[in-house]
Amino acid sequence: MNNMRLLVVFISLQPKAFSRRKLSKRRDQYKVALRQLNQVLPPEGWEVVVCENTRSAEVLKGWVNDTLRILGSEIVEVSVNSGSKNKGIGELDMMASALRGRDLRRFQSISYLTGRHVVCNPYVFLRTEQMKSDALLSNPDFLYLSGRFHSVEKHGMYNDMFFSMTPAAMRGYIDFFEANRDVMVKQGVGSEQLLFRYISGNGIPSEKLTHLGFLRRDIQRVWFRDRDRWHSC
Repeated sequence: MNNMRLLVVFISLQPKAFSRRKLSKRRDQYKVALRQLNQVLPPEGWEVVVCENTRSAEVLKGWVNDTLRILGSEIVEVSVNSGSKNKGIGELDMMASALRGRDLRRFQSISYLTGRHVVCNPYVFLRTEQMKSDALLSNPDFLYLSGRFHSVEKHGMYNDMFFSMTPAAMRGYIDFFEANRDVMVKQGVGSEQLLFRYISGNGIPSEKLTHLGFLRRDIQRVWFRDRDRWHSC
């Protein structure tokens, strides 16, 4: 049996309408997150694909040697950033592009990771390696570094900062997304709701993660300035 697992990581380095300062800060955050990912990802048994959807060719060129290749990763560029109005659609488009034409039978599991979150330890990867069901899902609450606790909505959604599926289940999810893409656009359905609909509507056996062990950056606008609010989940 093949013991390899696939991790697909999503990044958007240069969204439109971002100031030069915000773009520089964004790239620095990705750099920190990806270097930390390199520290905690198990050293054997994982392949990494990094997807980028802003077509920032010059930025990517500078990143290849400095950051992305640290992971020994393959890079997939997606020609259109369709996530400008619905971020979930943008990431799922990248997922579909990354998996299109790829022989998924080579892998025991496929994991989905949004790239700017700081993965503090290998917990989610170890749980994926131990996964007995067809999916590994979560919906963690947030603890802000200020001490404030935030309980997230649990009804009708699964968080998609990270999840894992068997190749068959993931292929089914991509097909489900492509069949419902127009509905997501017209009705404003988020990727968290779509993931729940796929899992619950198809009776996919799953395991739950109470916590992820991630640090996540939230931005609050205060008097025309952005304020970072980091929290764990």
